[in-house]
Order: sequence, then C-alpha cells, then structure tokens
Amino acid sequence: MREIAEDLPSVRLAVCVDRNALAGRGRGIFFVPAEGVSAQDVNEMARSGRGLVAAAMTAERAFTLGLMPLAQARSDSRVRYLVSVEAVACAETGISASERALTLRTLAAHSTTAVELVSPGHIMPSIVATRIGPESELQELAFHAASAHGNALAIAWCDILDDAGDVASAPWCEALAVKLGLVLLVRRGDALVEAAMLDRSMTDPVIRVGVGGLDLGQFA
Repeated sequence: MREIAEDLPSVRLAVCVDRNALAGRGRGIFFVPAEGVSAQDVNEMARSGRGLVAAAMTAERAFTLGLMPLAQARSDSRVRYLVSVEAVACAETGISASERALTLRTLAAHSTTAVELVSPGHIMPSIVATRIGPESELQELAFHAASAHGNALAIAWCDILDDAGDVASAPWCEALAVKLGLVLLVRRGDALVEAAMLDRSMTDPVIRVGVGGLDLGQFA
C-alpha cells in the first residue's frame, strides 16, 4: 500500500474518508493544501461538500499569525476552531470563492504576518494536534501528510454533507469522489492510502498457467 503523502504535492482537491467513523457509518472531508487552493476548489467544497470551508494548522502557526481562540467554545467539540479571519488583501466582502481562496492562501504563505489578517472574516481556522494517533480527526491526518511531505503550513478542508444536510456516509463520499473525478483517500490507522491502491492490494493474485505448466518466473 502507498500513503498519499508520497504524491501529496501534486494533489489538488481530494476526498478523504474514514470508513469506520460514526459507529461504522463513516464520514468524509474535502481537503487541499491551502498554499495552492483555487476559487474553483473553494466553490466545489461549498457546493458539493456543503460544510464549513475551514483551514487547519498547528497551534504554533496560529500563534505566529496572531489568531485568537473563540471566547466561548464547545468543550466537547472534535474540532478546535479559532476566531474567523479574512485576508486584508480582500477587496470586496470576503465571502466569494475567490476571496476565501485568497484568505486560505494567505494563511498558508510562509511570508504572511499577523497584520495581513483581520477578524472577523469568512474562514474559520482550526488547530491540529502536534502528533497523530487513533483519536485524530481526518483533517489532522490530512494536515500532517501535507506538512510532512509538502511543507504545507495549512490546509483547506470541508466536511461533506449529503442531500439531506446530514453528515454523509463513507459510501456517499466515495461515490462523490468518483463523480467529481477526484483522488479518493481512505484512512488506515494513522495513514491515508489511495483507495485505488488499497483495492488492488485486497485483490486475490492471478496466477496464469500456460500450456507448459506454471512459469516459475512468476514467483521470483
């Protein structure tokens, strides 16, 4: 099996699925390294994902950018959100796909300083744990893969909801990835694996027998 981390720098918008989440129902997210996120990516997340388009980064990065914690945050929330932000460079309302993409790229740029962001805004930053483990959320796995192999300082991500507005199941998310022609990643423990590679690894091997019997070269 191959982890997505090997190919992550070349990946655009992708769907990441945890098939065992929510008592086996599963769930999924969209994600993309924020440094190269486009207006099209943001529009697809908002249109097809229906969830909140957010950013994910380390607490150290958030501190560097002067991002503030929410005054009243749910103690049981699985996501640690910060106060919403907007790039100072946004020229209009900040809500358009192009300006939300601009804010996300600003959060991810190595040269960004705190004075280039204002609050409130239309992007919710979230904090990821320093280390990943069995309890890590999908966006945390996605961030650490992007960070470790693509030097990403932030990712853009969005929960995927179904047509009824509920958290979409794993099969729903997988079908959506196929429909949109996006890379599909499946959680395996603490790793993200390309679904195509995973499916091939679970396929029984085919041993061809010629007229002369088995070819021992197949077992080399």
